Amino acid sequence: MMRWFSQWIPMIVALLAALCAGPARAQEALPAGGEPVFEDALAALGEFENARGSAQIVSVDGPGFARAIRVTSKERGESWDLQVNAALPKGVEKGEVMLLTFWARTIRTVDESEQGIFRAAAGLSRAPWTKSLQRTMTVGGDWTQFVLPFRSRDSYDPGGMNMALEVGSTVQAIEFGDVRLLSYGDRVSLDALPRTRVTYPGRAPDAAWRAEAEQRIRANRMAPFTVRVVDAGGAPVEGARVHVRMTRQAFQFGCAFRAWYVVDQEEPASRFYQEKIPELFNAGSFVNSLKWPPWSGDWGEQHSREASLKALQWVKDHGLTFRGHVLVWPSWQHLPQYMREYRENPNPEAIRKEVLDHIDSITTATRGYVSEWDVINEPFHNHALMDICGRDVMVDWFKRARRNLPDAGLSLNDFGILTALTDSPHQQNYEETIQYLLDNGAPLTVLGLQGHFGGTAPGPARIYATLERYARFGLPMRVTEFTMGTNDEQLQADFLRDCMTVLYSHPSVIGLQFWGPGQLFTRDFQEKPNLRAYRELVFNKWWTDETGRTDGAGDFSGRGFLGRCEATVTLGDRRATHEFELAKPTAYTTVIVELPGE
Repeated sequence: MMRWFSQWIPMIVALLAALCAGPARAQEALPAGGEPVFEDALAALGEFENARGSAQIVSVDGPGFARAIRVTSKERGESWDLQVNAALPKGVEKGEVMLLTFWARTIRTVDESEQGIFRAAAGLSRAPWTKSLQRTMTVGGDWTQFVLPFRSRDSYDPGGMNMALEVGSTVQAIEFGDVRLLSYGDRVSLDALPRTRVTYPGRAPDAAWRAEAEQRIRANRMAPFTVRVVDAGGAPVEGARVHVRMTRQAFQFGCAFRAWYVVDQEEPASRFYQEKIPELFNAGSFVNSLKWPPWSGDWGEQHSREASLKALQWVKDHGLTFRGHVLVWPSWQHLPQYMREYRENPNPEAIRKEVLDHIDSITTATRGYVSEWDVINEPFHNHALMDICGRDVMVDWFKRARRNLPDAGLSLNDFGILTALTDSPHQQNYEETIQYLLDNGAPLTVLGLQGHFGGTAPGPARIYATLERYARFGLPMRVTEFTMGTNDEQLQADFLRDCMTVLYSHPSVIGLQFWGPGQLFTRDFQEKPNLRAYRELVFNKWWTDETGRTDGAGDFSGRGFLGRCEATVTLGDRRATHEFELAKPTAYTTVIVELPGE
């Protein structure tokens, strides 16, 4: 009997330990068959210390584990500037299903959100560093579990794939425990594995920022009005029914789209674009057709000048406010073929002339169609022409655009600004570039913030703080390329609602542009939850639709959202309409409507 009982003692002890350990570990919920890639992942990740930071294995009281690796970043930089990583000792097949799981907590951070930020990655262990997994996440001071399944995009020999945990984006210390990488081969589908569902700060319905944003919207996006109804003799008419409804928002809600789709009658997508773009948006842009290579003829007939001008006429016919993208994207891969000879044989004067000639060509050809241009795109990462010609060449580009377009908005466009989870060198460079352009007389009039949000997005409070950082320049701001990189459709819809709300609440923001209809529709043109969130805000919550009766003075008063409105007045069989504009939140608009005689 004792011998039989002794055989069960280890299992009983293990069971009791599991019951006392707190939350269930990820391994308990995983399908069977996952093979550990590392015997000891913490040891494989390794310890180090250098000028940027350190990594050390420490003792912890974790939920089911007693060791962790503490990674400390001493400087702000890119996430990969400070990381722990390990090459996989085994070969990996293309399409192999794998899962990275670990616990993390933030020990300290300089970020006001009190969240640490890190990126988990797996991919090629050498240039070009292609990734099968790349997820940026945030974590607070409590142990939090992360479960990240992925599929290998290529085949790798032993040592060819690398696993990394990157923390170099800010000054912080984060601990990672119970790190495991499991391989399932082709024995399970990716969808069968559990995964961490991300969120963002301020998503809760009762988050404090919501009331503040609503107050700002009322102050910045609405204006008072009075519709005064009189008869043919000018006497006030009491009891008339007044209906005030919006016909066009002042705020620019736009979408970037493929130019040829709006003029091509054969493509299935063409009919969809031609119907939905004017229905949903009052502004737009082309994704590619006004970039320099297609304008020069490098991309074929669909992107030719003739096709672009035809599409611009369609845009004008449908009343869309249009922005051009882009005059100069100053790196070799974004220049036309004929410019690339200067890469091997730099000639600053010739390059300067070529760029100015291009600006002259495209701005004069599209004048009358385009009300705003991205003059420079992404100068933080794309600066080959400035390296050759000098930084002052950027000022020349803006001045040449202004010479040709006296009234157009002229924008500096870049990514990684609004989307950053913490202060970054990219944001600092953008700020310094703005200041340099203004100090040197460049007619910069619009700040373009691209808005490509990752799977882990900053909360509304963080977004508003970033807007405030750049509002000091006194320039209008526009989100030019909104996307969100997650497959969680409810997260997409909630974030779109909240991001749009905080943007609409800021007085300096003049518009939001989606980077393609794919943010609102599936590939087969079905509506996403995103579209319902968008419609609810733009055509319901922020759409003036007020009805009432005139008082003894003939007045009906209310508040409406900035934009174009139509007042319809009826009394019995008598009817009159009048269009008016609510242009400024500080202006009181009085509209006099004369009812025809009986």
